[in-house]
Amino acid sequence: MTEEEREEKAEKAYQKAIGYKYGIGETPNAEEYKKWCELAAEYGNCRAIFELGDIYERGIGVKKDKKQP
Repeated sequence: MTEEEREEKAEKAYQKAIGYKYGIGETPNAEEYKKWCELAAEYGNCRAIFELGDIYERGIGVKKDKKQP
């Protein structure tokens, strides 16, 4: 995969994530938002990496670890 193709896939995955976050073209869904952010982040999308930080900080679409206070 070329750098250009990777960047294009990253951007498409990020846009899909944002669609799930805000309900743009998709029904809002926290788990799908997280899934698409993870994929975009794997492709190197910096905005998706930032979003993942927010997802984990707020516990969006993730199960609470009952061992943690």
